[in-house]
Amino acid sequence: MDRPDSPFGIHIHATPAQAAMARDLGFKWARCHDAASALTKWYYVEPRPGEWKWQDEGVRVLRSHGLMILGTLDSSPPWASRASRIESPGAYREKCYAPTNPEAWETYCRTIVERYKGQIDHWEVWNEPYYLNFFSDVADGRKVHATPEQFAEIVERAIRAAREANPRATVLSSIGAVAAWTAGCVKAGAAEHADAFSHHVYTTQIPGGPRDILFEREQLWRAELPAEMRQRSSWNTEGGPGVQAHTFYRRLPLGAARTDARYLVDFCVRYYISTLSLGQPKFFLYSFHGHSGLGNPSFMLTCGDGTLLPLAQAISALAWHIEGKRYAGMAELAPQVWAYLFEGDGESAACLVNATGKPWKAPALPAGIALRDLCGNPLPAPGAAGPETCYLAGPSLEALEHALGVSRMR
Repeated sequence: MDRPDSPFGIHIHATPAQAAMARDLGFKWARCHDAASALTKWYYVEPRPGEWKWQDEGVRVLRSHGLMILGTLDSSPPWASRASRIESPGAYREKCYAPTNPEAWETYCRTIVERYKGQIDHWEVWNEPYYLNFFSDVADGRKVHATPEQFAEIVERAIRAAREANPRATVLSSIGAVAAWTAGCVKAGAAEHADAFSHHVYTTQIPGGPRDILFEREQLWRAELPAEMRQRSSWNTEGGPGVQAHTFYRRLPLGAARTDARYLVDFCVRYYISTLSLGQPKFFLYSFHGHSGLGNPSFMLTCGDGTLLPLAQAISALAWHIEGKRYAGMAELAPQVWAYLFEGDGESAACLVNATGKPWKAPALPAGIALRDLCGNPLPAPGAAGPETCYLAGPSLEALEHALGVSRMR
């Protein structure tokens, strides 16, 4: 069953094994970038003019496993850009050049949205165009950053084509993340007709608490939006820790020691929680797999052989506690310890985020209230909890607030 309101997105290969694992772990969305680029990116689906190479089986695999798809209207084949003046054939960056044939770009957008109507109804225009290496052009024989004006044209053409092909399509414009890019895109018209925006955040500063790093990053670029656009939602379609702390820790359940693996697992869980508290409806963690360039750092969910890493267990526990629930506010339990409250029908949950680096002393809890650790295992109360994120589950928000002796900040 589709869960369009679910916040849990991931980047995976479109294989039965990864699709089944992702869904079982709690993910409900997959984004077509890197691992699944060939499903929707122009570079792959029309390598030569009029020669279409469809990946229908990959789309079928993801959908048959209950994963909704965020398709990417992105990249240019070499025949439709100036990439060949700079890049070697087949190089990773060859596809990251702005289209020089706007009509062909619009035809691609219309063709692919129409082909997958009902299977892919959500589309994102371009991946990280605010960075030179992902939205490039050539001037005076050198590689340069393509402009917001160039981006505005491809966004407007993509939106027009998508809505003609599928009036129910939702189209995101990648104007977020970098304030100067946002300002340029607003001025050029790349934001005006999009259904929502998208942005990415990688950070070395662990999220958590009021006005944390994710709040600060969002405020920087949202300040460039005109007032009438500031309430429009933005999907965080890629992100995570901006560090790659490698670890040989490969076993489940997660041990008690404060290892790099344990810290980064908590980092990713807190990232998800903070994102939802900001009203951002989706976050697509990067990434399910650890390809060779990343060397299986501990914020991936699997090893190269498919073995689950500790983060997989923790994300599954997070999804178990908050899927289908609405963020309702935050309460401070102690200095640098916060409860993020999520309200559901018949059950509510509190995500207890601890920034002290020390265990938090949980009080005695009334019957019907459960305390669980980062991976969903039961904890005694009263007793020490953390220092990583843990959960409180109960029949209602009022019951949780009463158990914790707090009132939420709405």
